[in-house]
Amino acid sequence: MWFPPFGAGLRDSALIVSEYKSLYAKDHSSVDSLEDLVHEIKPSVLIGCSNVGGAFTPSILRAMASFHQRPLVFALSTPSECAECDADKALRHTNGCCLFGSGAPDVTKNLDEGDAQRSTGFTLMSHAYVSPGVTLGVLCTRMHHVADDIFIIAAQTIADMVTEEDLKQGRIYPPLENSRQVSLAIATAISQYAYDKGRANTYPEPEDKMAYILDKQYDYNYHNALPAIYSWPSHATKALNTSGLQASHLFDKTFKGKSSYYS
Repeated sequence: MWFPPFGAGLRDSALIVSEYKSLYAKDHSSVDSLEDLVHEIKPSVLIGCSNVGGAFTPSILRAMASFHQRPLVFALSTPSECAECDADKALRHTNGCCLFGSGAPDVTKNLDEGDAQRSTGFTLMSHAYVSPGVTLGVLCTRMHHVADDIFIIAAQTIADMVTEEDLKQGRIYPPLENSRQVSLAIATAISQYAYDKGRANTYPEPEDKMAYILDKQYDYNYHNALPAIYSWPSHATKALNTSGLQASHLFDKTFKGKSSYYS
């Protein structure tokens, strides 16, 4: 695992100022650009979170395609103008072989219709997959501290929910329309982990954690709170022909001669 900007992933770099960064440092001579580094180490995965728009140049993308049959290119910076590349460039410069992930929702905005149909390897890598499930799991267990291991559980759960059919279509995440099920699975896994590690503060411990969390999960398909509406009998809604009637006659006809009740 390498961490540009250029030199930041090298052991002799002055940019390494924290001990945790040194764990990932490499013994390697300094390089001048990301493109030089890509050509030297031939990575199979390229992850962009630099907010440097266009950092994944056509030359870099072509190189990734030459190194690997299905390279992974993740342009995670948002908004879209800050993305390292877009879906159109990723598809065009890798000849459609890359698995592309974007942090911006409009991953295929520049694709023509033919390319969009071929772009099955594109995935929206949104926090919408992670945040709802983590929040739900933490609230239901009342954990006091949310450490990194909770997010690792979320990542593992998402990976486990990718089906064979998803993989065949080039997806690396489940479909976004399944996000509700993904959130439930993440919250359940976090709940089990929290109780196993003694970090949960909701007692008694639910026997069926998924059922417990499902009961707490917001459901927008609630019952109608308005009063029931009944249909009127057809004879009661039949229009009355009032042509040629005087007001007094109309009153008598309407109330069938019982005008004395209203005198």
